[in-house]
Amino acid sequence: MAGSDSKNRFFSSRQPPHDSVSSGNFPNLKFTAEIGEGAGVYEIRSPLGASSMSLRGVCGVVASLGLCFFRVEHSKLKRSMDQILALKEKLQNAKLMGMQKEDEKLRRGMESKFPSTNTLCNQLTETLQHLASQIQQAEKDKERFEFKFSTSAQAINSLKQQMKDLSVKLSASEENIKSHAMINNSDAAIAEAKLNIENLNFQIEKVRLELTSKEDEGKYLVGVKEKLEQENMNIQLSADNLSEYIEAMIRHCRDIIKDDKVTETIARDEDDVHIYSSGEGDTSGDDDYDDDDEEERDVNSKKGIDDQCEERAWKRSAHLRSVSSSSVGAKEDATDTDPEGYRGFVPCPERSDILEILAARPDNLANYTALPSTLPSQISLYYAEMCLSEERFELLKKSEPQGQIGVSDTSGRLYLFWTPRPLDRKHVFKKRQVERREVVAGYIRDQLFHALCWAYSLCDMVSASLVLHGWEKEFIPLCPRYLCEKVRPDLYGKDLKRGADLSSSAAHSCYGLSLEDGLAYVQDAGIPKEKNPTFNCNFKRASDPEEDLYRITDVFKYETMEQALVRLKSHPVAAKLTLFEGWSSDRIYRGPSKKGAGYIGEHEVLMLDCVLMDGEMVVRCKSSNGERIGVLGYIFVSLEVMVLLAGKDDSRFCFKEPQYLINGFFSIGMDTGPLGLQFREKPNRKKRNLKKFKVVLEQITTDSESSELGMMRTEHGSMIAEAMSRIGRKETSTIVGDGTTQEAVQKHLTQIKNLIEV
Repeated sequence: MAGSDSKNRFFSSRQPPHDSVSSGNFPNLKFTAEIGEGAGVYEIRSPLGASSMSLRGVCGVVASLGLCFFRVEHSKLKRSMDQILALKEKLQNAKLMGMQKEDEKLRRGMESKFPSTNTLCNQLTETLQHLASQIQQAEKDKERFEFKFSTSAQAINSLKQQMKDLSVKLSASEENIKSHAMINNSDAAIAEAKLNIENLNFQIEKVRLELTSKEDEGKYLVGVKEKLEQENMNIQLSADNLSEYIEAMIRHCRDIIKDDKVTETIARDEDDVHIYSSGEGDTSGDDDYDDDDEEERDVNSKKGIDDQCEERAWKRSAHLRSVSSSSVGAKEDATDTDPEGYRGFVPCPERSDILEILAARPDNLANYTALPSTLPSQISLYYAEMCLSEERFELLKKSEPQGQIGVSDTSGRLYLFWTPRPLDRKHVFKKRQVERREVVAGYIRDQLFHALCWAYSLCDMVSASLVLHGWEKEFIPLCPRYLCEKVRPDLYGKDLKRGADLSSSAAHSCYGLSLEDGLAYVQDAGIPKEKNPTFNCNFKRASDPEEDLYRITDVFKYETMEQALVRLKSHPVAAKLTLFEGWSSDRIYRGPSKKGAGYIGEHEVLMLDCVLMDGEMVVRCKSSNGERIGVLGYIFVSLEVMVLLAGKDDSRFCFKEPQYLINGFFSIGMDTGPLGLQFREKPNRKKRNLKKFKVVLEQITTDSESSELGMMRTEHGSMIAEAMSRIGRKETSTIVGDGTTQEAVQKHLTQIKNLIEV
């Protein structure tokens, strides 16, 4: 049953199509297999008829049908295979045709490139041939050079050997010469050494004796000094009493004597006493007195002496403190040298007198009063000598002027200027020194419209020294406002007008001052850090009792530019810059040498270093006017210009010696901080600096009745006291006037001295 079922399933699933049945001569047949339950008979029924067949017939039919079906399927498969083969052939042909077309394209491309490739091949062939020929030539040259090199090497080796031989011979010859010289000079050297030793022993003994005598002399001078001080005090007291006595006697004589002639004589005697009291007499003259000389004195002589007294009073009021050295003798020497008591100053001639001298020149330079509108005129040394005193002209010649002397007449001042002998270029800084100094000196500060250039330069000098001496790692600005309030409280706000608006930028309580006064205060009291860079000087700074104050230990003053440049190698130097028009430009500042450069004033600056600009030695100065001045706040001042004030209208005092555009040099010293010294200084230079240039500054006094020499309360009494102090020290001085005036003064001095001795 199972086999019949499978057969039925096979035939039911493989029924031939309609056309195949029709081709097998079985049209419209439908076979149905029916399985009887017990008969086991298969019947095939046709829908066309009800005929039936036996199993064998059915199997034959099925076999025929299966064969037919197989053939049909085989034929279909064969046709499909043929079609597949045909398609493969077509595909193969298509591929071959595509490859053929691609090959054709490649062939055409190759054919098009073949000529150029052939050309390149030809060129490469030629190049290779040329290179081969060059290589052959190079090999030949190499062989030739190797031969020459070997020959040269042999020659050099032989020369070296000869040099060695010669050097050996030379050294041997030198040794022989030295040995012969030593042998020849040994006796003379021994004799000379013995003589030198004897001389040294003699000099040592001489120095020892001199030191002993100096010590004895020093002790004696100390005693003499104490004695003179005591005598000076006694003389001052006697002078005070004598002055009162003379005034009383003069008043008594005026009351008693009525005669005109006698009254006139007493008046002249009173004038003579005043002449004596000005302290300008000379005690070294003769004691003889001629009565006829008294008639030759006139009003002009007395007027000249009174003018000198007025100038002396003005000078004392302008300098209310003294700058003294470490010894009293130095101060006395300064007084002997300068009759005014101030080293380096002389009365300045009248500008009009100098103009008259210059106007009398052969070329008739009558336009000297209009010099600012023209180029500064040139004069020779001959006319410079006519314009100056003998002493000042000798000082001018000492500077060795290069060429003629320039003349500048501006702002009521007549200046002579010239190019002096060049300074030694050993003072020029190296690049690394310039960079280091700029870091130490800090940034450019701005004083705005405050008259405090002296305070700013002083503060910057102290700030730089704090870095150099190891107290600070970097530049720290100090407070100029503090100095303005503390140094001279009597001048603070003195120029303010009553009712002025204190908040206005036009109202100022600050004041101008010299560096000496500020340095004296900082050395004594110290200075704090700056709290605010911009301030109103009309309102005082908030005080802080706990703020740190920086102090200095030493103050050094230098008289010449060379001395200042030596100090500049290790420390900044504060100085005073003489200002002419054009000082604030970004070029080298040469003072009055510029066309129409009128005199402006003086400005305190800080010297940083000495450099070369276009082959000219200049000093770079740090100003306190912001970066709008000079080269970003630095002024490059020429060291090839010197000036001398020949005359001015107000007829006050002026420097005796020629000056550079920078003068009045000050530097400071302080103890070493925890960071250690940041500079190097030779020990001998440090000792010389302390010994020669250190000065002692005294605090300025604000008492209008006191003065530099401890004068009396009244002006007349002060002049008497000064004269008596000069007599006690046996000093001499000279006055400006004719011979009769000097003799009269000498006689009165002698008479008063005799009265004191009695």
